[in-house]
Amino acid sequence: MRKKRENSFDFNDFLDQLEQVQNMGPIEDIMKMIPGMANNPALKNIKVDPKDMEHTKAIVYSMTPQEREDPDLLNPSSWFRPSDPRSESYDQTVQANA
Repeated sequence: MRKKRENSFDFNDFLDQLEQVQNMGPIEDIMKMIPGMANNPALKNIKVDPKDMEHTKAIVYSMTPQEREDPDLLNPSSWFRPSDPRSESYDQTVQANA
């Protein structure tokens, strides 16, 4: 929380947080632990594909170290790296960076 207050939270911190959440178990189970979420009918049948989280991590890992440390360096041309055969569609990459 300190880094967020100081506005120094970067993509490296995001990766660390994402891995910690993944180590806690399936997202569906974690959500049930949040007060009010377990009985929420809109979320009763929600399924989060672990591949989605891996895809998000792959996008962040495709950034240069400088881009991970300073997100202001990111621009639309750096979001989509066509030379990367694992690159998904431009729309998916933009959505992950939004």
